[in-house]
Amino acid sequence: MRTSERGTLTASEVAISISSFVAAGDVQAATQAFLQFVNGISTGSKQTFLTLSADPPGDSGPGWSWAIAGIVDLHAQRVGVPAPDWALATSGDCVRGMGPMEPEGGASHRSFPGPRTTPAARGPDRIR
Repeated sequence: MRTSERGTLTASEVAISISSFVAAGDVQAATQAFLQFVNGISTGSKQTFLTLSADPPGDSGPGWSWAIAGIVDLHAQRVGVPAPDWALATSGDCVRGMGPMEPEGGASHRSFPGPRTTPAARGPDRIR
């Protein structure tokens, strides 16, 4: 995994990297990229964490939701279990009571990809 001039990857760069590994069906590399990034931000300051862990802005590229869903889908496929129903995850019933992810008075502000949006969810014929 490459690093930027700063020596660390931004959240957007990591999400794109993870998404590339997911698209290639490389569950080990996708998981390792995520774990390396988490390790990097866990050793930094609060400001570093807030800067680096923010979701990439807008719809300009893959965000954390897509990248993490892709990793989960690949692991599920690898062990032979159905991938989660990501549409259910957006219903609010699945996210209520999850603490900081849930803004007061409502469901999570995070959005998860709908069903069949990640390469792994589309089936092994789409993963190359």
